[in-house]
Amino acid sequence: MEWIATTDKLHPDKPGLRRYEQIPCLIVKNREILLRQWNCEHLVWDGEDGDDFYCKAEDVTHWMPLPGLPSSATIKVLEKSVQAYKALEEVVKGSM
Repeated sequence: MEWIATTDKLHPDKPGLRRYEQIPCLIVKNREILLRQWNCEHLVWDGEDGDDFYCKAEDVTHWMPLPGLPSSATIKVLEKSVQAYKALEEVVKGSM
């Protein structure tokens, strides 16, 4: 994913047809990277939990939507990789 300057596109597009939607994004405000929710209904950035107003769209310099969650197949592969790593770690500890 690439950062999107608000001078190129002020905010994400509404993804669906539901009346009230939020899009989790990383934003840059005052040189800080923050996790915030784009409020598609009110066209503002809400807090991290999506509950309260955080700032106006024009207060942010860059934004990036978060990628989707990995598929269950990807998660299983990652879990097996972690298990293999832990087993290897035990072997290395035992040989020291």
